[in-house]
Amino acid sequence: MDRIQAASRAIEAGRVVIVPTTRWYMLCCDAGNPEACASIFTWKQRPISKSLLLVLRSNDEAFRWFQIDDAAATLIHNFWPGDLALLLRWSDVESGRRYSSVGAPVALVSRPAGILGDLANHTSVPIAATSANLSGTAESRGVGPAISPDEVAVFIEESGAKVDVVIEEGICPAFMPMTIVDCSSEESPARIVREGTTHSRAIAAALRR
Repeated sequence: MDRIQAASRAIEAGRVVIVPTTRWYMLCCDAGNPEACASIFTWKQRPISKSLLLVLRSNDEAFRWFQIDDAAATLIHNFWPGDLALLLRWSDVESGRRYSSVGAPVALVSRPAGILGDLANHTSVPIAATSANLSGTAESRGVGPAISPDEVAVFIEESGAKVDVVIEEGICPAFMPMTIVDCSSEESPARIVREGTTHSRAIAAALRR
């Protein structure tokens, strides 16, 4: 069984895995499994109010589950798969309840490229993800999310995380968060709430078109 399949089967079984992105290594689990999501919050010492990221398998999932206006549709068309996350309001209320770890009534949603995207495509359940680090370490220790297998090992030791599969892919070069654009308001236009790997000029250029 290859590494993507192994990680996928682990997530479907309610386990937690760690996979690399160009930015840093990410903890991943079944977004609909409350116990697995709770474990990630506990290991990271992450406030429960700070949502995990919902990793979609296709653009169509976004249109089925969320309220997508013209701005959100434009950003999805131009930047997915890629390093852009959107704050979207659930249109499927039942899914919002089931996947509350990623936020409700507004969720943090992305369709990444690379290994994380491949993992989502091979997994039968939606994935919740977040960086592999203790919350607050970027400010308090100058460490931040793990960018290498060695730092992943340190995180696992410090947090006591029970991780079934770690996909190692060397050192992650970008060390920047995803850009987040809020497309959840019916009254206000889309706005960048955090700039990261997708530049604000790129966002503006897409929306002008």
